[in-house]
Amino acid sequence: MKEVSDKDWKQVNDNLNKWRKNRKSPPNLDLYKKIVSMVHVGKTVLDVGCGQQYLFNCLPDINLYRGFDPFPLSDNVAPISAEQLNDLNDSFDTVFMFAALDNVKNIELSLRGLKHVAKENIVILTCIGVPKDKYHTHTIEREDLVSVFGEPFQEVEMLPKVWFLEWRL
Repeated sequence: MKEVSDKDWKQVNDNLNKWRKNRKSPPNLDLYKKIVSMVHVGKTVLDVGCGQQYLFNCLPDINLYRGFDPFPLSDNVAPISAEQLNDLNDSFDTVFMFAALDNVKNIELSLRGLKHVAKENIVILTCIGVPKDKYHTHTIEREDLVSVFGEPFQEVEMLPKVWFLEWRL
């Protein structure tokens, strides 16, 4: 099981939040929009590791959007980590996790949390095979994902080493 200490997890996320606050432009929203156009989006959506909630502006009409992030950047984001999803009784049609999996404390527990709250599908955008550094707590491997979810419904390398994967439940 890939897990980092609380101290290391908080340090990486502090580095990431400093970078987020100082960047000049938002993430590649065209990439987010392209992925959203390629997947099923249910009427209720959970955005895990939502940061500044950029994904929200890329979604079609939905009935409910919730953003969870263990280090919230706004008051309308619940301070909940992917690992903590295992303790929730809520469920959502579609669960997204964009550019956040390589910043979790425990990969397997996080993936199990996504699966616990998803009713229809799970959509992940993540680096695969990128070494951990001051902005990443883990090196994510495809096998980490398949061991919890099984083979994906679809997977596309969107940028070098940046993969979008969808699982239908």
